[in-house]
Amino acid sequence: MIADVSKNQQETHHMNAEIKDELLDELLIGYNGPEDLLGPEGLFTELKKRLINRILDAELTTHLGYEKHQRPEGPPANARNGHSPKTLQTRPADLPARRPLPAPGDDQPERLAALCPQNWRQT
Repeated sequence: MIADVSKNQQETHHMNAEIKDELLDELLIGYNGPEDLLGPEGLFTELKKRLINRILDAELTTHLGYEKHQRPEGPPANARNGHSPKTLQTRPADLPARRPLPAPGDDQPERLAALCPQNWRQT
Protein backbone atom coordinates (compact mmCIF):
# COMPACT_ATOMS: atom_id res chain seq x y z
CA MET A 1 0.00 0.00 0.00
CA ILE A 2 2.80 2.44 0.80
CA ALA A 3 4.28 1.90 -2.66
CA ASP A 4 0.89 2.78 -4.17
CA VAL A 5 1.02 6.18 -2.45
CA SER A 6 4.36 6.91 -4.09
CA LYS A 7 3.16 5.75 -7.52
CA ASN A 8 0.02 7.91 -7.26
CA GLN A 9 2.13 10.94 -6.40
CA GLN A 10 4.31 10.37 -9.46
CA GLU A 11 1.28 10.05 -11.76
CA THR A 12 -0.74 13.05 -10.54
CA HIS A 13 2.11 15.43 -9.55
CA HIS A 14 -0.28 16.96 -7.01
CA MET A 15 -1.84 15.61 -3.86
CA ASN A 16 -5.24 16.95 -2.96
CA ALA A 17 -6.37 14.65 -0.17
CA GLU A 18 -9.37 15.57 1.91
CA ILE A 19 -8.67 15.14 5.61
CA LYS A 20 -11.79 13.99 7.40
CA ASP A 21 -13.04 15.83 10.50
CA GLU A 22 -13.06 12.51 12.39
CA LEU A 23 -9.32 12.15 11.87
CA LEU A 24 -8.74 15.72 13.07
CA ASP A 25 -10.88 15.04 16.15
CA GLU A 26 -8.81 11.94 16.89
CA LEU A 27 -5.54 13.86 16.49
CA LEU A 28 -6.76 16.56 18.85
CA ILE A 29 -7.65 14.21 21.71
CA GLY A 30 -5.83 15.52 24.76
CA TYR A 31 -5.31 19.01 23.28
CA ASN A 32 -4.59 21.47 26.10
CA GLY A 33 -3.30 24.56 24.31
CA PRO A 34 -1.26 26.00 21.43
CA GLU A 35 1.97 24.35 22.66
CA ASP A 36 0.36 20.95 21.97
CA LEU A 37 0.11 21.92 18.29
CA LEU A 38 2.99 24.30 17.64
CA GLY A 39 5.60 23.41 20.28
CA PRO A 40 8.80 21.49 19.54
CA GLU A 41 7.11 18.23 20.57
CA GLY A 42 3.71 19.30 19.21
CA LEU A 43 1.37 17.71 16.73
CA PHE A 44 2.66 19.68 13.71
CA THR A 45 6.23 18.54 14.33
CA GLU A 46 5.16 14.92 14.86
CA LEU A 47 3.00 14.92 11.73
CA LYS A 48 5.77 16.38 9.56
CA LYS A 49 8.28 13.87 10.91
CA ARG A 50 5.99 10.86 10.47
CA LEU A 51 4.82 11.91 7.00
CA ILE A 52 8.37 12.50 5.74
CA ASN A 53 9.55 9.13 7.10
CA ARG A 54 6.54 7.38 5.56
CA ILE A 55 7.23 8.98 2.17
CA LEU A 56 10.93 8.10 2.30
CA ASP A 57 10.08 4.45 3.04
CA ALA A 58 7.52 4.46 0.20
CA GLU A 59 10.05 5.88 -2.24
CA LEU A 60 12.56 3.16 -1.35
CA THR A 61 9.87 0.50 -1.74
CA THR A 62 9.06 1.84 -5.21
CA HIS A 63 12.75 1.97 -6.13
CA LEU A 64 13.44 -1.59 -4.94
CA GLY A 65 10.21 -3.05 -6.31
CA TYR A 66 9.19 -4.96 -3.17
CA GLU A 67 7.66 -4.20 0.22
CA LYS A 68 9.54 -4.04 3.50
CA HIS A 69 9.94 -7.51 5.10
CA GLN A 70 9.27 -9.23 1.76
CA ARG A 71 11.75 -11.03 -0.40
CA PRO A 72 12.37 -9.81 -3.93
CA GLU A 73 11.77 -12.07 -6.89
CA GLY A 74 15.16 -13.29 -8.05
CA PRO A 75 18.48 -11.96 -6.82
CA PRO A 76 18.08 -8.39 -5.54
CA ALA A 77 20.03 -5.71 -7.37
CA ASN A 78 19.52 -3.46 -4.35
CA ALA A 79 18.30 -4.14 -0.82
CA ARG A 80 17.21 -2.32 2.30
CA ASN A 81 19.94 -1.69 4.81
CA GLY A 82 18.24 -0.12 7.85
CA HIS A 83 17.96 3.61 8.49
CA SER A 84 20.44 6.37 9.20
CA PRO A 85 19.48 9.36 11.34
CA LYS A 86 19.31 12.69 9.52
CA THR A 87 17.94 16.12 10.31
CA LEU A 88 15.76 17.78 7.70
CA GLN A 89 15.96 21.54 8.03
CA THR A 90 12.57 23.12 7.49
CA ARG A 91 11.27 26.62 7.72
CA PRO A 92 7.80 27.87 8.42
CA ALA A 93 5.70 28.70 5.42
CA ASP A 94 2.58 30.80 5.05
CA LEU A 95 -0.40 28.80 6.22
CA PRO A 96 -3.89 29.92 5.26
CA ALA A 97 -6.23 29.77 8.24
CA ARG A 98 -9.71 30.96 9.18
CA ARG A 99 -9.52 32.83 12.48
CA PRO A 100 -12.88 32.87 14.27
CA LEU A 101 -14.01 36.35 15.26
CA PRO A 102 -15.74 37.14 18.55
CA ALA A 103 -18.82 39.32 18.53
CA PRO A 104 -18.11 43.08 18.61
CA GLY A 105 -17.19 44.12 22.14
CA ASP A 106 -16.30 40.58 23.26
CA ASP A 107 -12.72 39.78 24.18
CA GLN A 108 -10.92 37.06 22.28
CA PRO A 109 -10.40 33.94 24.44
CA GLU A 110 -6.84 33.81 25.81
CA ARG A 111 -6.03 30.44 24.21
CA LEU A 112 -7.32 31.58 20.82
CA ALA A 113 -5.25 34.74 21.12
CA ALA A 114 -2.13 32.64 21.74
CA LEU A 115 -2.83 30.46 18.71
CA CYS A 116 -4.06 33.24 16.39
CA PRO A 117 -2.39 36.58 17.22
CA GLN A 118 -4.22 39.74 16.22
CA ASN A 119 -1.34 40.72 13.95
CA TRP A 120 -1.82 37.87 11.51
CA ARG A 121 -1.68 39.11 7.95
CA GLN A 122 -5.03 39.41 6.19
CA THR A 123 -5.26 37.71 2.80
